[in-house]
Amino acid sequence: MKHKKLFLDFAKLLQTRIRSWDLSKMHAHDKEDGSPVTRYDEELNLVINHFLRKNFPEHNIVGEEEQDLKESEYTWYVDPIDGTKEFIKQNGQWAVQIGLSHRNEVILGFVFHFSEDKLYYAEKSAGSIVYNLKNEKEELLILKADELIPESIGLASFSNKDQAELDYLEKINISKITEMGSFGLKVIQIATAKAHVYANFRNLIGLWDICAPEIILTEAGGKFYFENENPPIYYHPENYQVNRKLLAYHPAMDDKIIRDI
Repeated sequence: MKHKKLFLDFAKLLQTRIRSWDLSKMHAHDKEDGSPVTRYDEELNLVINHFLRKNFPEHNIVGEEEQDLKESEYTWYVDPIDGTKEFIKQNGQWAVQIGLSHRNEVILGFVFHFSEDKLYYAEKSAGSIVYNLKNEKEELLILKADELIPESIGLASFSNKDQAELDYLEKINISKITEMGSFGLKVIQIATAKAHVYANFRNLIGLWDICAPEIILTEAGGKFYFENENPPIYYHPENYQVNRKLLAYHPAMDDKIIRDI
């Protein structure tokens, strides 16, 4: 993995930075679209963009908070706090996400789950790993299509429950449903075989939400299915939104997945 050490070191820097915060002074305000943002989102956005501009000065940077566009085929998609509502609640269900696309192909993903001190990382054709910052141990993430799943677990949003998503999970006979915040962390649950299917039908996902977790799941052997077999457009997109229903799932669920969504 070409950039693994660089991003491991950056995860450690983020860990130190976030530990220094006094979250008793938490204050959030609404953006124009009504979603919340805190000064910590803005602080991390500055830190991440500085890191990317220093190490990849010719690349585009697109984030939920700002865009820095150049004439490049490489674009970084940044979500400084994926799961801001959960961050405000201080329940640990949020992550820092950084993904890199080359034209329309995602080639690198970084999801840092601060509350667990774990970095999930992948590069195209090099696999996915989880690195534990507490004990400095690294594990490969490998999902097998022939794995026996005695109890299938579906994922639902903690803050925004959607009946159509719940109905879909019932239709494919999911045994149990777990609620979580953060789009990226729900995908990570599948990449680590702790859950098996996530349906998102609300058309509210930005490219900064999906870029990093997409490659971590697929490099581990998991799958995404997008409505009408129409994957996201990362290169010169119109509005940086996915704007289609999607499924993320463990490969052992492949024959149970209903693609008519």
